[in-house]
Order: sequence, then C-alpha cells, then structure tokens
Amino acid sequence: MWVYNFFIIFGTVIIIWSLIVGIKNLKEESSNIFKVVLSFIIIGLLISANTFFCKFFHITPEQTFKNIQRSLNTLQYLIILYIITLLFYESSFLKKIIVFLVVIVTLITIFIFIKTLNSNNFFYIHIAPIIVILFSCLLYYYQLFKNNFKTKLVNSPEFWIVVGLTFYSSISFPVFTLYKYINTELLNNNNLFLAIYSLGNFALIILYICFIKSFLCLKHKSRHTY
Repeated sequence: MWVYNFFIIFGTVIIIWSLIVGIKNLKEESSNIFKVVLSFIIIGLLISANTFFCKFFHITPEQTFKNIQRSLNTLQYLIILYIITLLFYESSFLKKIIVFLVVIVTLITIFIFIKTLNSNNFFYIHIAPIIVILFSCLLYYYQLFKNNFKTKLVNSPEFWIVVGLTFYSSISFPVFTLYKYINTELLNNNNLFLAIYSLGNFALIILYICFIKSFLCLKHKSRHTY
C-alpha cells in the first residue's frame, strides 16, 4: 500500500511542477502541441485530486471515483491521440496513417467507455490507445533515423514528448493488458496488486517529467523537419 500511496503523492507533486513549468514557458512557443500538452497536465491534476478525495480523504464514494477517473482517463487518451497527429504535421503520408488510426481508436475508446460504464472492466479503455501511441512513437523514431538526426535531439521539445509517450506506453501496455489476470491471481494480496498497478503510475511520472523537459527546451526553438 505504501508504494501506491508514494506514487500518488509524488506523482501529484510532479504534475503540479509540470503545470507551473508549462505555464511559465508556454508564452515562448505558439505551437498548438504544447497548449494541448498543458491541457493534458491539467486533467492529470484533476485525476490526482479525485484520487485524494476518495483514497485519502474518503469524500468521494468508490463508484463515483471510478466513473470520474474513467472519464478523465478517456479524455487524456483522446488528448494524447491528438498530440500524436500534431507530431507529424509536416509529413502528409504519415499524418494520413496516424489520423486514420487515431479516428478508429478514438471511436473504439469512446465505445468501450460507454460499454464499461459502472463496471469493473474499465482497464480495457487503456489498451487500444496505448498500442497506437507506441506504434506512432516508433514511426517518429523511424523518421529521425531516416533524416539522420538533423537537429540536436536533447534540445528538441517534440523529441522529449515522444520519449515520455514511449516510456509510458511501453510500461503501461503489459500492466493493463494483464490487468484482469493480475487482479484475479492477486485477489487476496492487495498490497502486491497495488505495487504492480503502481508501475502505470510510475510510467506516468516519467511522462510528466519528460513534459517538463520539453517545456524547458522551448527556449532553444529546436524543431525536427520531416
């Protein structure tokens, strides 16, 4: 239980930090992608607040907590999918592929959200978006290698966004894919279950840290050209 609580509290601190850094540096960049990232961070803060109200302060009923969490998680995935389409703004062919996948997965995600409302199968919401996120990140890296790293990656805001999304999707995919199995096998070991589930929260923390790095890189005005 302490591992779960630690990641919730530490994660909230990181989210607040990323929000402050994002607001401070956003004025230096007019690109829509960073405004969208900032909206993702704000929703992440709402998710943390909902968790605190239920798990720590015991204000929100469990089912209400789950429904709010599910709704905010779904919205976050839709935002990430939109971020992915913005990453390929200069590649018409790849953008068509990504947009097609995003539209399909968006419809699937919304369908699953409605289908699993008030049920315990909400983890299915995560799987389809994570697959598309990971696939899109691989396409991004492919473009980098194809273009022989035309820019200094360490100073590229977009690159750090993709790094964060790659780490998050790579860690979260096995966690949420095996969620039902883990939940069944560890039914009588709640602490171990929460520890495994916390891997998803750990991946989110890395994602927010990469967002922080991305915002800090805005001053360099570095861009990739595809």
